[in-house]
Amino acid sequence: MDVINLLKEYPVSVNSINFGIKDAAVEKELFEAVWIQRKEPTYNYEAVFVLSEMWKVPINYLVGRLRCEAAHKLLLIEKNMEEALYYYKLAASENQSVEALFSLSNLKLNIIQNLQAYEESLVHLKQAANYPHKIKYNEQVSITNKYIIESQLMYANLLFEGLSGKKDLNEAKKYYDLAWEGSLKKSAPFAKYAIILCRGDGGDIIPKDTEKGLTIFREIIEDSGIENTQPGIIYLYGTFLFEINKNQGIQFIRIAAKFGYPTAKENILEYEKKLNDNNNNNNNNSNNSNNNENDNKTTNNNNSNNNNKNNSTNNKKKNNKQKKNNLC
Repeated sequence: MDVINLLKEYPVSVNSINFGIKDAAVEKELFEAVWIQRKEPTYNYEAVFVLSEMWKVPINYLVGRLRCEAAHKLLLIEKNMEEALYYYKLAASENQSVEALFSLSNLKLNIIQNLQAYEESLVHLKQAANYPHKIKYNEQVSITNKYIIESQLMYANLLFEGLSGKKDLNEAKKYYDLAWEGSLKKSAPFAKYAIILCRGDGGDIIPKDTEKGLTIFREIIEDSGIENTQPGIIYLYGTFLFEINKNQGIQFIRIAAKFGYPTAKENILEYEKKLNDNNNNNNNNSNNSNNNENDNKTTNNNNSNNNNKNNSTNNKKKNNKQKKNNLC
Protein backbone atom coordinates (compact mmCIF):
# COMPACT_ATOMS: atom_id res chain seq x y z
CA MET A 1 0.00 0.00 0.00
CA ASP A 2 1.10 3.57 -0.73
CA VAL A 3 1.47 4.76 2.87
CA ILE A 4 4.06 2.09 3.65
CA ASN A 5 7.33 2.51 1.75
CA LEU A 6 10.33 3.12 4.02
CA LEU A 7 9.14 0.48 6.47
CA LYS A 8 9.45 -2.24 3.81
CA GLU A 9 13.24 -1.96 3.85
CA TYR A 10 13.87 -0.85 7.45
CA PRO A 11 15.09 -3.57 9.90
CA VAL A 12 12.37 -3.33 12.55
CA SER A 13 12.49 -5.08 15.95
CA VAL A 14 8.89 -5.39 17.14
CA ASN A 15 9.65 -5.71 20.86
CA SER A 16 12.34 -3.00 21.01
CA ILE A 17 11.69 0.57 22.17
CA ASN A 18 10.13 2.50 19.28
CA PHE A 19 10.31 -0.75 17.28
CA GLY A 20 14.05 -0.22 17.02
CA ILE A 21 13.46 2.69 14.64
CA LYS A 22 16.06 5.48 14.87
CA ASP A 23 15.21 7.26 11.63
CA ALA A 24 12.71 10.10 12.13
CA ALA A 25 11.21 9.70 8.63
CA VAL A 26 10.60 5.98 9.15
CA GLU A 27 9.09 6.61 12.58
CA LYS A 28 6.78 9.25 11.13
CA GLU A 29 5.66 6.90 8.37
CA LEU A 30 4.85 4.16 10.89
CA PHE A 31 2.59 6.23 13.10
CA GLU A 32 0.96 8.08 10.22
CA ALA A 33 0.31 4.82 8.40
CA VAL A 34 -1.31 3.03 11.31
CA TRP A 35 -3.19 6.21 12.27
CA ILE A 36 -3.32 5.60 16.02
CA GLN A 37 -5.98 8.15 17.03
CA ARG A 38 -5.87 10.02 20.29
CA LYS A 39 -8.97 9.58 22.43
CA GLU A 40 -10.43 7.21 19.83
CA PRO A 41 -9.90 3.45 19.84
CA THR A 42 -9.39 3.33 16.07
CA TYR A 43 -6.51 2.66 13.69
CA ASN A 44 -5.86 1.94 10.01
CA TYR A 45 -6.63 -1.77 9.91
CA GLU A 46 -5.32 -2.19 6.36
CA ALA A 47 -1.92 -0.72 7.26
CA VAL A 48 -1.67 -2.79 10.43
CA PHE A 49 -2.59 -5.93 8.48
CA VAL A 50 0.22 -5.27 5.98
CA LEU A 51 2.73 -4.69 8.80
CA SER A 52 1.51 -7.80 10.60
CA GLU A 53 2.17 -9.91 7.49
CA MET A 54 5.48 -8.20 6.82
CA TRP A 55 6.80 -8.57 10.38
CA LYS A 56 5.11 -11.92 11.10
CA VAL A 57 3.41 -10.81 14.29
CA PRO A 58 -0.28 -11.20 15.30
CA ILE A 59 -2.43 -8.13 14.60
CA ASN A 60 -3.80 -7.92 18.15
CA TYR A 61 -0.31 -8.02 19.63
CA LEU A 62 0.98 -5.44 17.15
CA VAL A 63 -1.86 -3.00 17.92
CA GLY A 64 -1.11 -3.39 21.64
CA ARG A 65 2.55 -2.57 20.99
CA LEU A 66 1.62 0.48 18.90
CA ARG A 67 -0.71 1.78 21.59
CA CYS A 68 1.93 1.27 24.27
CA GLU A 69 4.53 3.11 22.19
CA ALA A 70 2.07 5.99 21.76
CA ALA A 71 1.54 5.99 25.54
CA HIS A 72 5.29 5.95 26.22
CA LYS A 73 5.77 9.02 24.02
CA LEU A 74 2.87 10.85 25.63
CA LEU A 75 4.23 10.12 29.09
CA LEU A 76 7.96 10.68 28.57
CA ILE A 77 8.06 13.35 25.86
CA GLU A 78 4.81 15.28 26.13
CA LYS A 79 4.37 14.70 29.90
CA ASN A 80 0.69 13.98 29.30
CA MET A 81 -0.16 11.31 31.85
CA GLU A 82 -3.91 11.46 31.28
CA GLU A 83 -3.69 10.45 27.63
CA ALA A 84 -0.87 8.01 28.31
CA LEU A 85 -3.07 6.22 30.84
CA TYR A 86 -5.86 6.14 28.27
CA TYR A 87 -3.70 4.22 25.76
CA TYR A 88 -2.27 1.88 28.37
CA LYS A 89 -5.77 1.00 29.56
CA LEU A 90 -7.00 0.60 25.98
CA ALA A 91 -4.13 -1.76 25.12
CA ALA A 92 -4.68 -3.70 28.35
CA SER A 93 -8.42 -4.18 27.83
CA GLU A 94 -8.68 -4.59 24.03
CA ASN A 95 -5.32 -6.18 23.21
CA GLN A 96 -4.62 -8.12 26.43
CA SER A 97 -1.27 -6.33 26.48
CA VAL A 98 1.14 -7.50 29.19
CA GLU A 99 3.28 -4.46 28.42
CA ALA A 100 0.35 -2.12 29.13
CA LEU A 101 -0.56 -3.87 32.40
CA PHE A 102 3.09 -3.80 33.51
CA SER A 103 3.37 -0.09 32.63
CA LEU A 104 0.18 0.75 34.54
CA SER A 105 1.50 -1.08 37.59
CA ASN A 106 4.83 0.75 37.41
CA LEU A 107 3.07 4.12 37.28
CA LYS A 108 0.91 3.30 40.27
CA LEU A 109 3.71 1.83 42.37
CA ASN A 110 6.31 4.52 41.65
CA ILE A 111 4.21 7.67 41.26
CA ILE A 112 0.90 7.29 43.08
CA GLN A 113 2.23 5.12 45.94
CA ASN A 114 -0.79 4.53 48.17
CA LEU A 115 -2.64 1.44 49.35
CA GLN A 116 -5.20 1.63 46.56
CA ALA A 117 -2.42 1.90 43.98
CA TYR A 118 -0.71 -1.19 45.42
CA GLU A 119 -3.96 -3.15 45.33
CA GLU A 120 -4.68 -2.11 41.75
CA SER A 121 -1.12 -3.02 40.78
CA LEU A 122 -1.60 -6.50 42.20
CA VAL A 123 -4.70 -6.94 40.04
CA HIS A 124 -2.89 -5.72 36.90
CA LEU A 125 0.19 -7.83 37.55
CA LYS A 126 -1.73 -10.99 38.37
CA GLN A 127 -3.57 -10.65 35.06
CA ALA A 128 -0.32 -9.99 33.17
CA ALA A 129 1.60 -12.77 34.93
CA ASN A 130 -0.86 -15.40 33.75
CA TYR A 131 -0.63 -14.61 30.06
CA PRO A 132 1.56 -16.92 27.91
CA HIS A 133 5.29 -16.32 27.48
CA LYS A 134 4.98 -16.61 23.70
CA ILE A 135 2.41 -15.18 21.27
CA LYS A 136 1.91 -17.34 18.16
CA TYR A 137 1.80 -15.87 14.68
CA ASN A 138 1.45 -19.32 13.18
CA GLU A 139 2.55 -22.85 14.06
CA GLN A 140 6.17 -22.10 13.14
CA VAL A 141 6.57 -18.46 14.24
CA SER A 142 5.99 -16.84 17.61
CA ILE A 143 7.12 -13.73 19.48
CA THR A 144 8.06 -13.23 23.14
CA ASN A 145 5.29 -11.55 25.10
CA LYS A 146 6.98 -8.26 26.05
CA TYR A 147 7.40 -7.76 29.83
CA ILE A 148 5.90 -11.13 30.76
CA ILE A 149 8.95 -12.16 32.84
CA GLU A 150 9.16 -8.73 34.48
CA SER A 151 5.45 -8.90 35.34
CA GLN A 152 5.81 -12.31 36.97
CA LEU A 153 8.80 -11.17 39.00
CA MET A 154 7.18 -7.90 40.08
CA TYR A 155 4.01 -9.75 41.10
CA ALA A 156 6.07 -12.29 43.05
CA ASN A 157 8.00 -9.49 44.77
CA LEU A 158 4.78 -7.76 45.88
CA LEU A 159 3.39 -11.04 47.22
CA PHE A 160 6.66 -11.78 49.01
CA GLU A 161 6.87 -8.35 50.64
CA GLY A 162 3.15 -8.09 51.37
CA LEU A 163 3.21 -4.36 50.58
CA SER A 164 -0.56 -4.24 50.14
CA GLY A 165 -1.17 -6.41 53.19
CA LYS A 166 -1.38 -9.60 51.14
CA LYS A 167 1.83 -11.50 51.87
CA ASP A 168 1.68 -14.92 50.24
CA LEU A 169 4.95 -16.87 49.98
CA ASN A 170 3.35 -19.83 48.24
CA GLU A 171 2.03 -17.64 45.41
CA ALA A 172 5.29 -15.72 45.31
CA LYS A 173 7.21 -18.99 44.84
CA LYS A 174 4.83 -20.01 42.03
CA TYR A 175 5.55 -16.88 39.99
CA TYR A 176 9.27 -16.83 40.77
CA ASP A 177 9.39 -20.38 39.39
CA LEU A 178 7.35 -19.41 36.31
CA ALA A 179 9.73 -16.54 35.57
CA TRP A 180 12.78 -18.73 36.16
CA GLU A 181 11.52 -21.49 33.87
CA GLY A 182 10.33 -19.10 31.16
CA SER A 183 13.47 -17.01 30.79
CA LEU A 184 16.39 -17.91 28.59
CA LYS A 185 18.55 -15.20 30.19
CA LYS A 186 18.46 -13.66 33.64
CA SER A 187 18.24 -9.87 33.78
CA ALA A 188 18.26 -7.27 36.58
CA PRO A 189 14.63 -7.89 37.71
CA PHE A 190 15.77 -11.32 38.94
CA ALA A 191 18.03 -9.72 41.57
CA LYS A 192 15.39 -9.74 44.33
CA TYR A 193 14.81 -13.46 43.84
CA ALA A 194 18.56 -14.09 43.94
CA ILE A 195 18.83 -12.21 47.25
CA ILE A 196 15.99 -14.26 48.76
CA LEU A 197 17.69 -17.50 47.73
CA CYS A 198 21.12 -16.47 49.03
CA ARG A 199 19.82 -15.18 52.36
CA GLY A 200 17.20 -17.84 52.91
CA ASP A 201 14.52 -15.20 53.57
CA GLY A 202 11.76 -17.45 52.21
CA GLY A 203 11.92 -19.97 55.04
CA ASP A 204 10.71 -23.49 54.25
CA ILE A 205 8.53 -22.33 51.34
CA ILE A 206 11.34 -20.73 49.35
CA PRO A 207 14.32 -22.54 50.92
CA LYS A 208 17.82 -21.16 50.92
CA ASP A 209 19.70 -22.10 47.77
CA THR A 210 22.96 -20.15 47.60
CA GLU A 211 24.17 -21.94 44.48
CA LYS A 212 21.03 -21.03 42.51
CA GLY A 213 21.09 -17.46 43.84
CA LEU A 214 24.72 -16.99 42.82
CA THR A 215 23.96 -18.47 39.41
CA ILE A 216 21.22 -15.87 38.88
CA PHE A 217 23.56 -13.03 39.92
CA ARG A 218 26.29 -14.33 37.62
CA GLU A 219 23.91 -14.63 34.65
CA ILE A 220 22.62 -11.09 35.23
CA ILE A 221 26.18 -9.76 35.08
CA GLU A 222 27.15 -11.90 32.09
CA ASP A 223 24.01 -10.96 30.15
CA SER A 224 24.32 -7.21 30.72
CA GLY A 225 28.11 -7.00 30.77
CA ILE A 226 29.80 -5.83 33.94
CA GLU A 227 30.05 -2.23 32.69
CA ASN A 228 26.26 -2.08 32.22
CA THR A 229 25.25 -3.96 35.39
CA GLN A 230 23.93 -1.98 38.34
CA PRO A 231 26.80 -1.60 40.86
CA GLY A 232 24.46 -2.70 43.67
CA ILE A 233 23.93 -6.06 41.96
CA ILE A 234 27.70 -6.47 41.48
CA TYR A 235 28.25 -5.66 45.17
CA LEU A 236 25.60 -8.11 46.39
CA TYR A 237 27.02 -10.85 44.20
CA GLY A 238 30.47 -10.14 45.63
CA THR A 239 29.30 -10.26 49.24
CA PHE A 240 27.44 -13.55 48.86
CA LEU A 241 30.28 -15.08 46.86
CA PHE A 242 32.76 -13.84 49.50
CA GLU A 243 31.22 -16.22 52.03
CA ILE A 244 32.15 -19.16 49.80
CA ASN A 245 35.25 -17.97 47.98
CA LYS A 246 36.79 -14.84 49.47
CA ASN A 247 39.37 -14.34 46.75
CA GLN A 248 36.71 -14.37 44.02
CA GLY A 249 34.11 -12.40 45.98
CA ILE A 250 36.48 -9.53 46.77
CA GLN A 251 37.00 -8.93 43.04
CA PHE A 252 33.34 -7.95 42.59
CA ILE A 253 33.24 -5.89 45.77
CA ARG A 254 36.26 -3.96 44.47
CA ILE A 255 34.55 -3.40 41.11
CA ALA A 256 31.39 -2.10 42.80
CA ALA A 257 33.51 0.28 44.88
CA LYS A 258 35.38 1.39 41.75
CA PHE A 259 32.03 2.12 40.08
CA GLY A 260 31.16 4.36 43.01
CA TYR A 261 28.57 2.23 44.80
CA PRO A 262 28.37 3.88 48.28
CA THR A 263 27.96 0.72 50.36
CA ALA A 264 30.87 -0.93 48.58
CA LYS A 265 33.10 2.11 49.15
CA GLU A 266 32.09 2.19 52.81
CA ASN A 267 32.74 -1.52 53.46
CA ILE A 268 35.64 -2.33 51.13
CA LEU A 269 38.33 -1.94 53.84
CA GLU A 270 36.44 -4.29 56.14
CA TYR A 271 36.28 -6.95 53.43
CA GLU A 272 39.95 -6.45 52.57
CA LYS A 273 40.82 -7.00 56.25
CA LYS A 274 38.72 -10.17 56.37
CA LEU A 275 40.48 -11.42 53.26
CA ASN A 276 43.95 -10.70 54.69
CA ASP A 277 43.07 -12.32 58.02
CA ASN A 278 41.74 -15.36 56.20
CA ASN A 279 44.85 -15.64 54.02
CA ASN A 280 47.10 -15.28 57.10
CA ASN A 281 45.17 -18.01 58.91
CA ASN A 282 45.45 -20.24 55.86
CA ASN A 283 49.21 -19.61 55.71
CA ASN A 284 49.57 -20.39 59.42
CA ASN A 285 47.53 -23.55 59.05
CA SER A 286 49.61 -24.52 56.04
CA ASN A 287 52.85 -23.96 58.00
CA ASN A 288 51.52 -25.94 60.95
CA SER A 289 50.48 -28.70 58.60
CA ASN A 290 53.96 -28.75 57.04
CA ASN A 291 55.59 -28.79 60.49
CA ASN A 292 53.36 -31.65 61.59
CA GLU A 293 54.16 -33.48 58.38
CA ASN A 294 57.89 -33.00 58.98
CA ASP A 295 57.52 -34.12 62.60
CA ASN A 296 55.68 -37.20 61.46
CA LYS A 297 58.39 -37.93 58.91
CA THR A 298 61.08 -37.55 61.61
CA THR A 299 59.14 -39.81 63.97
CA ASN A 300 58.62 -42.38 61.25
CA ASN A 301 62.32 -42.27 60.35
CA ASN A 302 63.30 -42.70 64.01
CA ASN A 303 60.88 -45.58 64.36
CA SER A 304 62.27 -47.11 61.19
CA ASN A 305 65.83 -46.75 62.47
CA ASN A 306 64.88 -48.28 65.83
CA ASN A 307 63.19 -51.16 64.06
CA ASN A 308 66.28 -51.70 61.96
CA LYS A 309 68.46 -51.69 65.09
CA ASN A 310 66.16 -54.14 66.85
CA ASN A 311 66.13 -56.40 63.83
CA SER A 312 69.93 -56.28 63.67
CA THR A 313 70.25 -57.15 67.38
CA ASN A 314 67.80 -60.01 67.04
CA ASN A 315 69.67 -61.37 64.04
CA LYS A 316 72.99 -61.26 65.98
CA LYS A 317 71.43 -63.13 68.90
CA LYS A 318 69.99 -65.69 66.53
CA ASN A 319 73.35 -66.22 64.83
CA ASN A 320 75.19 -66.57 68.18
CA LYS A 321 72.64 -69.14 69.29
CA GLN A 322 73.13 -71.12 66.11
CA LYS A 323 76.92 -71.08 66.57
CA LYS A 324 76.55 -72.36 70.13
CA ASN A 325 74.31 -75.16 68.98
CA ASN A 326 76.82 -76.11 66.30
CA LEU A 327 79.59 -76.37 68.93
CA CYS A 328 77.49 -78.84 70.83
